Amino acid sequence: GQRVLDACAAPGGKTTHLAELIEDTGEVVALERDETRIKLLNENVAAHALRSVSVVHGDLMAPPTGLGRFDSVLVDAPCSATGVIRRNPDVRYRVRGEDLEGFRARQAGLMRAAAELLEPGGVMVFATCSTEPEEGEQAVRMFLKSSGDSFNIEDGPVSPEVRDGSFLRTYPHTHGMDGFFGARLRKK
Repeated sequence: GQRVLDACAAPGGKTTHLAELIEDTGEVVALERDETRIKLLNENVAAHALRSVSVVHGDLMAPPTGLGRFDSVLVDAPCSATGVIRRNPDVRYRVRGEDLEGFRARQAGLMRAAAELLEPGGVMVFATCSTEPEEGEQAVRMFLKSSGDSFNIEDGPVSPEVRDGSFLRTYPHTHGMDGFFGARLRKK
């Protein structure tokens, strides 16, 4: 019965998984700003025959009118993708060190926008496929600084092998998987 927002939804793998987690009850709103990726998102939702998913074309930074409030929001933010270099080696040629500040600022902005759509007591999960602290811990701290004391960082249900304090953090050389960062934030 929850209302969940996947704020950066395409291609739809996380959206469909969220709908399955809530047993296709409630509502999952899949928000995607890139019109060309909406078709793929719709195809993935249709392939799973999920009734709880609504695909919405729009930008989290300027959400469509009437979107409403959510119990949970997932912000799997655009990032440098340094965590997937071993599968996509061209990343090393597209991203420069000076790009990380821009990613961090954009990610903190996405979290601020998502926070506006979150019900009190609701949970925001912020994630990136990056190994860079600018796009993980630093982005979360930038967001928390701008949001005052309205959010708490919570320990998520993750195993100790991938926990870094209250955050989820994986590295290819340590965990044998892509590099990821995750944070669970609860609105007071």
